[in-house]
Amino acid sequence: MIQTETSRGAHEALARFVSDDLDAIATTHAASAAHGLAKRGDTILCDVRMGKAQLDPTERDLPDDPIFDLASVTKPLVPVTLAMQAVSEGLISLDTPLREVLSDWDNGATFQQLLNHSSGLPAWHKYYLEHPLTHDTPEDWRTERAKVLARARGASKHPAGEVYAYSDLGYMTLMVVIEALFGEPLDRLANERIFAPLQMQRTRYVNLIEGDPPISEAVTTEVCPVRGPVTGIVHDENTMVLGGVSGHAGVFGTAHDLLRFCEALLSIDAGASSPLSISPEVLRAFWARETMATAAGSHHLAGWDTPSGQRSSAGRGFPRETTVGHLGFTGTSIWMDRTSGTIAILLTNRVHPTRENPLIFDMRVAFHEAIMPPS
Repeated sequence: MIQTETSRGAHEALARFVSDDLDAIATTHAASAAHGLAKRGDTILCDVRMGKAQLDPTERDLPDDPIFDLASVTKPLVPVTLAMQAVSEGLISLDTPLREVLSDWDNGATFQQLLNHSSGLPAWHKYYLEHPLTHDTPEDWRTERAKVLARARGASKHPAGEVYAYSDLGYMTLMVVIEALFGEPLDRLANERIFAPLQMQRTRYVNLIEGDPPISEAVTTEVCPVRGPVTGIVHDENTMVLGGVSGHAGVFGTAHDLLRFCEALLSIDAGASSPLSISPEVLRAFWARETMATAAGSHHLAGWDTPSGQRSSAGRGFPRETTVGHLGFTGTSIWMDRTSGTIAILLTNRVHPTRENPLIFDMRVAFHEAIMPPS
């Protein structure tokens, strides 16, 4: 690992936003942060951490290489990577109509439109208020899971391709498509096709239907009025309804493992071989702005985000034309610049003890601008 002025600046930027003061956390700070930084294959910063794994109701220190609930970083990490593999292997193409895979799909959306959030599905629905969060038997879990997934893919509100709506329901449906293409559950595919080949040894789903125990050493997210301190089981309630495994959330992982993942993708982008079995042409097609961000107002490619708005959380230094990444609701993010090979991983538990903490944005900007200063 290489220590540089950039790595020191990134660490100092985060230190200003990590606190053990619960009043500060509710407004401007986070309880913990872990971060990783690499450039052109050289790991500059990894497993650098600060803060506490839990403050409320009891205090718990961060372990080495802490495990965070990645929230929506799950999207590019698992279902989108598997989608790239499916296209690379000829199982599907980007312009394949969804109804060729899902017999009950009710509009003309393509696989590409599902990936880039223009399939016609709405952004979100609170299924967790209408379905139980837990069940007594695996059979009950599976029955309820099937009901929720059928409701999600039947919730189309707009004609395909006309409206951009960043959609968790779309990625719940993407999971169903991926499982149909490969004939295996999403969490098993993730382990076999992504995590194991890249030696991401501390990254996984917690499959409650299959009896996976909570990850006891994971960083605590919210102190929930219903569930209490949420440690090592998914924070996202809709994913909880599905038993812990979904295409939009559910994966737990570390900064070290995410660096491995991002380095593998940039290696493929450069034309090198990879254990991920994704062709460079397919990866570049998924990251092509001119063909992916097609609906009005869209800043998402095929499952990956790009810096957007007047002030992006990636900061002003990461070039908008060559940067891809994604955010997670719990306070996680990936950003990488394809030209310079710069990777920035930021993991926080900004939702601990409450999700009512809007100023994670400032923390993200300060961190990324320390890595890639504005010109």
